[in-house]
Amino acid sequence: STRLGQTRNPYDPTRVPGGSSGGPGVSVAAWFATAGIGSETGISIRNPTSENNLVGLAATQGLISRTGQICSSFSQERGGPMARSVYDVAALLDVIAGFDAEDLITIDSLGKMPAKPYVSFLDANGLSGARLGVLRELFKDGPMHKDGRALMDKAMADLQQKGAILVDPITTGVNLPTYLLNARVSTYERRFAFDKYFARLGPDAPIRSTEELVAKGGKYLKPNTAALLTQPPLDHDADYLARLQYRDVTRRLIVELMDRYQLDAIVYPFKTRPATKIGEPFSTYDPDSDNPLNAITSLPAL
Repeated sequence: STRLGQTRNPYDPTRVPGGSSGGPGVSVAAWFATAGIGSETGISIRNPTSENNLVGLAATQGLISRTGQICSSFSQERGGPMARSVYDVAALLDVIAGFDAEDLITIDSLGKMPAKPYVSFLDANGLSGARLGVLRELFKDGPMHKDGRALMDKAMADLQQKGAILVDPITTGVNLPTYLLNARVSTYERRFAFDKYFARLGPDAPIRSTEELVAKGGKYLKPNTAALLTQPPLDHDADYLARLQYRDVTRRLIVELMDRYQLDAIVYPFKTRPATKIGEPFSTYDPDSDNPLNAITSLPAL
């Protein structure tokens, strides 16, 4: 953060730990904590999960309450468990999943929760016969992706060894990376999501709105945070509304793809570039960066 400085990766202190839930990622990886809860607008649970050698779940939108969480996007943001094992992720999910009247997006989970604990479904042979579609259009090429692609190849071989059936390749038939870039809405929703969080803190909080954050931020304020004050209302913002349409189309394409091939899940890398060196420029809007497919579609990703 601009206030306390750079969090470092415990496996290589010259590299970042993955944003934005790098705190839980490092804490669990370095054994400061048994498990953590990350928050994700794009890939911010799975990014630090990967770069700190953990297991992380960005659950279906609406399964986990976001009450008290600082959001960048009220329509995309979600929380999810991060831990050193699949069991610990499932155990933590049992505690935090479910309806919360303070976050009405969780109404989508009503009637869809399993009657038994999530840990009861863990099965070492659970992949046997599972149909997994390999979404090749999200595999990136080039020197920076070579090692990540090799890891993906090994992971898919491991899936097959456990009995999974890989349907390879599958394709949506559109330029999916471009669709994902055009469907991101966090820049448009951030101010309103921040204002909702600050308002919940009450009248005695030192900062109660994005406007006060900008006024009091001083040297710690990032330029893109100050720019939030120029964000117009969303009701008639043509670009924002178009992005919501892109998002709906993307979700429909993925669901139709799963139905067409009778898939249990889709396999793709959320990214294949290595953890960035501290000080190197990096942008999540770089086409070589990441694949925020589940954030755009509201579907789960492990």
